[in-house]
Amino acid sequence: MVEKGHGRSTVDPSTLDTPGRGNDGAKQEGKSHKAKEKTHAKIFSAKKAIRVLVTSHDAFLASCARPYITKEVMLAQLQKQPHRGRKQPAGPKGAYAYVDEPLGNGCSGTVFRAVHSATGTSVAIKVVPLVESRVQYIENELSIHQSLRHDGIVELYDWFLNKTELHMVQQLVPHGSLDNYADFTVAEVALLLKKLAAAVGYLHGLGFVHADIKPENVLMSETGLPLLADFGMSLRPSYEQPDMLRGTPEFMAPELWAGRCNSTKSDVWALGVLAYELLTGSVPFDAAECVARTALSKGNLQDDAFQFIALLLRKDPAERPEIAEILTHPWLNAAH
Repeated sequence: MVEKGHGRSTVDPSTLDTPGRGNDGAKQEGKSHKAKEKTHAKIFSAKKAIRVLVTSHDAFLASCARPYITKEVMLAQLQKQPHRGRKQPAGPKGAYAYVDEPLGNGCSGTVFRAVHSATGTSVAIKVVPLVESRVQYIENELSIHQSLRHDGIVELYDWFLNKTELHMVQQLVPHGSLDNYADFTVAEVALLLKKLAAAVGYLHGLGFVHADIKPENVLMSETGLPLLADFGMSLRPSYEQPDMLRGTPEFMAPELWAGRCNSTKSDVWALGVLAYELLTGSVPFDAAECVARTALSKGNLQDDAFQFIALLLRKDPAERPEIAEILTHPWLNAAH
């Protein structure tokens, strides 16, 4: 396994009116997966790198839709959501010393490294603009994330508001996202998928769907295990409107392009795409191919790995396995 880096755009449902609208996403070209050096350390203990993004926080805010909602309105909305045992909001931004360069950004916010002024604890703080068109998604993300307790999920410690932003104080995962790595062995992929599937299964057991599983949203812990992150697209399936697309085009299941709701089976599809990319270096379909549902290419995959992935990428969601079945699949357990 070695380091790499690239990014993909997430479909923001607040900008969509009908299924099929939005950015199909350009298929990634020229992704290099040649190792500059191979690691002989234990799994996932290679050199780590965090991409420093040049997009400034101010530029990100300037690109957001207007108008902002007021702090008072958003606080009233958020206070309807229980903390579920977490400590109360920490208070003003001054309680943390923010590092200027962002760790990353996406359609829902920008993540900064910060240090708690009183304790010296390093954290990651996701800064989410309080944009009126995204209120539902901000509420969803906070409500869902603060209810999660799992070793395979990035922990949300706290949150607080300032005039125009929600600040979500999270576990700092300093080794970057899965998107920064390439050239995985079969054993590494199988172990990673098993750990990640367990976290997704926990999420499903609580009645939630992640809706944006991809390498960029899987962070690598200090122990070398994956942590599921970014719940900005997550939802309870029964509450979703069927005319809204959620996710990243290359990872979205065919039924979503046909106007159906996200479900646990659409997360299973995304896990299949993730497995394929980790083993081959590219996604199996671009957005257009996914809609047309072209045949899955075996490439250089071993037969058992191909059969496992093909099971997760069945066109009919009813034919895809649930997470519990995935966790007991022979390939996932025999590969390592």
